[in-house]
Amino acid sequence: MGISQGGSVVTVPARENGRVWVLCHRLIARLSEVSPAITAAIRVAEPSYLVTPEAEHNTDVYEHLLRLLRSLADERDSDAGDVDRAVAAGRQRAAQGIPVQAMIGAWQIANREIWELLRSEAGTERGVLADIGARIFTIMHLISTTAAEAHGEVSRTLHADQITLSHRFVAMLRAAEIDDETRQIAASIGFDPDGWFIALSSHLSERDDPSLSSVREGLGAGIGTAVAVVNSRTLVVVAQSPRPDELVDAVARLRPDAPLAVGHRRAGLVGAMRSIHDAHCVLSTLDGAAPPVVRRFEETWLQATLVTSQDDLEILVRDRLETVRANRHLAEAVVAFAENDLSATSAARAMRLHANTTAYRLNRWQELTGWNPKTFSGLATSLLACWLAAKPDAEETEHRAS
Repeated sequence: MGISQGGSVVTVPARENGRVWVLCHRLIARLSEVSPAITAAIRVAEPSYLVTPEAEHNTDVYEHLLRLLRSLADERDSDAGDVDRAVAAGRQRAAQGIPVQAMIGAWQIANREIWELLRSEAGTERGVLADIGARIFTIMHLISTTAAEAHGEVSRTLHADQITLSHRFVAMLRAAEIDDETRQIAASIGFDPDGWFIALSSHLSERDDPSLSSVREGLGAGIGTAVAVVNSRTLVVVAQSPRPDELVDAVARLRPDAPLAVGHRRAGLVGAMRSIHDAHCVLSTLDGAAPPVVRRFEETWLQATLVTSQDDLEILVRDRLETVRANRHLAEAVVAFAENDLSATSAARAMRLHANTTAYRLNRWQELTGWNPKTFSGLATSLLACWLAAKPDAEETEHRAS
């Protein structure tokens, strides 16, 4: 007997003229026509496959289905070649960053489509499908399990390498080491070295998972490229995202028990370095703040800059810090005055006090400290003193973190 294949007639040896063999080879003859549609269906259902060039992906799908159909035709299970190909596929997809679930899902789509084509080819000869279905399940169980194991091995290695590179990248930025190596590491992580960066930071407590697995997994939710590392009990996130506000919201949700400091969005690796510094400065203003608090550099740059310059500026207010600490109600009035458009009336409303009480406190502040909060210089110095007086000392901060 013979079957049509590519316009010609192929003679089937007598020992190979079983119904399964004929059915599978009918489909093999059409495989080059149908595999592109199957590839397209996979790329729609599993968008992570878009990183694979379409022509290359179609070749992979074609080869996978060809080997499957030949195994079915010969009524055999997978051979060593099939297993080797599954290992190579698992490693390749892991290296491309395609999740293992997507890889298995792609094969399920391909198998489903090929099964429907086999059913169509069988026509009224449906009795032959029972053996084929059972064999497809057996073959694909072995192939998918083998590929998943290979995918996992490569993913674990890549994950470890990624963490190492992430730590190196952030360390170089914090040390202001911006050179060709920094650019190479940035690119290998997935950053555009010339793109826009934003950094975020928060303190870790003893209750936090030191592996940051939940943070790292949460940052892989389609909101850009991000790395998360821990440095001196401090979480540092460096990211590139087309939607930075969504990124900040995502990190805040992952850190509900810790105040979050957000640096300014800046361009290039120098910008990434400065955004880390921004976040560090803002974080210094969050000591004692009760979560959830998200504080941004553009909103608190004056306080963040002054407080982190404490070593240089404390001498200006040191002699009167104890007076400030002893009169916190007066300090609160000064801060409220600054935060409410330099209006004593608005400050009084914010503190739920009578306007005369607020005015009295501002005057009393000037009497005790010598700084007039109604002048620029006096207000700036007053705010510096208020912020420094409110900062807990290192011992208290360490006790709270533990």
